[in-house]
Amino acid sequence: LKNAPHRVIFMFGDLYPGVLCVVRQVKARFFHMFDRDNLLPQHAEVDVMLEEYIDQSVDYSEVRG
Repeated sequence: LKNAPHRVIFMFGDLYPGVLCVVRQVKARFFHMFDRDNLLPQHAEVDVMLEEYIDQSVDYSEVRG
């Protein structure tokens, strides 16, 4: 993840439309299938940890209540 931060779009259906997230962690496992011309992986398993971005602070009672 050179030259971060990156803007990305994640699609998780229509359950959370318009939710802004911060990418906290990305773990990728690449298998033995790579493109012959540019060596980009053709198959990968990726775990992404996202955190919801909130533009203003929230009182703890709003979160716990």
